[in-house]
Order: sequence, then C-alpha cells, then structure tokens
Amino acid sequence: PGSKHVPPRPGRLPACGRVVAMTAAEMVIGTWRTVKFCLWGHGRPGFVEIPRDGRSRHGVALWGVLTGESPDEIPVEIDERRGVLIVHLVDASDPEAVRERHRRTYERAHSKVLP
Repeated sequence: PGSKHVPPRPGRLPACGRVVAMTAAEMVIGTWRTVKFCLWGHGRPGFVEIPRDGRSRHGVALWGVLTGESPDEIPVEIDERRGVLIVHLVDASDPEAVRERHRRTYERAHSKVLP
C-alpha cells in the first residue's frame, strides 16, 4: 500500500538532535568494538533478535539506517511474522544487553522522531 503521511510531533526537532548525538556516540563505540575484534579477537560474532516494540514501518526504516551507521552492527532482516529485527554484531556474546541498548535508544530518542 501507499505511504502514509506522518503527522508533526511536538518536540521532534530536539529529538532529532538527540538521535544524531546518540548515533554518533554509537559509531565511536562500535568502531572501538570492531577494532578490538579485528586486532585482538575480542567478541563473539552472531545474530541478535530485537523485538520490534511497536515501531512503525517508518520507525523500522530509521532504526535500520541508524543501526547500520555503526561498523559493528548490520541490520539483516525484519521478521514481520515474529515481530523481530535481526542484527549481526561483531560481539553478540550478551544478546540481552544488545536488546536493552536498542530498547533504550528507541524509548529515549527514535520514538520521539518516528513511532
């Protein structure tokens, strides 16, 4: 079906600034994780399933683009049937921590820009 208009949301502009800042920080942290993996073998690569948690289609697109900016995480698939986002990481040794980080980012910033 066609694209729906996303209505204006109060506080969207400050939330965009927060999203940019959080993404930049995650890029720096992700770069360090990648360096540790490449140089010293730290980390356990693998897939993590992250609950969609009510993200709209536009919210999932935003999540995918921003997650892919960090070099240690690659969005792989959206499983609509199970309601999960699948990500590959250079260190998937603590999937609960990864899910919690994505949940916090969504609640603190992404959901304020797009549901």
